[in-house]
Amino acid sequence: MKLSVILPTYNRLPVLPRALRSLESNADQIHDLVIVDDGSTDGTSAFLVTYIPSSPLSVSVVTTENCGVSKARNLGIGEAQGDLVAFLDSDDEWTADSARRRIAYLEENANVGFMYGDMAFETTTGVRQFSITPPCGGGADETFRTIYLNSPIRTPTVTIRRDVLGAHRFPEGFAAQEDVYLWLTVAAETTVDYVSDILAICHHTEGSLSSNFRIQGDDLLRVANDMSLRFPRLIDRKTRNARYHHIYHHLSDGELAAGHIVAALRYGVASLRYGPSDSRTWKNMLKAAGRIFR
Repeated sequence: MKLSVILPTYNRLPVLPRALRSLESNADQIHDLVIVDDGSTDGTSAFLVTYIPSSPLSVSVVTTENCGVSKARNLGIGEAQGDLVAFLDSDDEWTADSARRRIAYLEENANVGFMYGDMAFETTTGVRQFSITPPCGGGADETFRTIYLNSPIRTPTVTIRRDVLGAHRFPEGFAAQEDVYLWLTVAAETTVDYVSDILAICHHTEGSLSSNFRIQGDDLLRVANDMSLRFPRLIDRKTRNARYHHIYHHLSDGELAAGHIVAALRYGVASLRYGPSDSRTWKNMLKAAGRIFR
């Protein structure tokens, strides 16, 4: 099986070589790498001109106006040559032997449409925290609900068969969570499986979308609403309410930590509307109220 890797990048020149080195350690298993330069202005284009001739990878570059990660990934998918497609963000990296493990798993499990694994998170102080991802278990319906409720899938660990991906693409117009939207859409049609291997390492880069809780939360609400409308058979009222409760609690937590008391209270009230007995949310509310009246 031939594996293609899609790597979008926008003004990440200081960390892009790290991502590329991690793919080079998997070069014997990667058929082609598509780098999508999404309108970078930091010298990325010049760097790639010098990098490609010496790379052990078969690299193609797509250059576009700054159009966002969804469209950048979609352009990369259009150029990829493999029958398996995987992804890496330019500020993250794959672990050694990641590509071999992905290919081997999908070769051995022909019924699986796409798979994902665990991811390590490296902090700004260099401490590596290993995150064990909640596995999707049970039948297809239960797997879909697990993804809907927990968003356990980290895109740099995903490998999907091209024929399963088909015409599906990352939705454009999202600031974040576009990947959750796509994985849910595909999971409604195919078998998804989890492997307990750490396949990638996430670096929390300043200014990255993954560090902005409000953008993440707002788009998670959008995904939750859209999916409940598209797949009412799979998402009953109890499941939908549990998801809304979790997202609003996450937003309340973030606002409280940022010192935005009124916003924390507003999201806390919304969280309690869907989960009135959650003691964590009540504690947040009491903390926020205490800061107002102290």
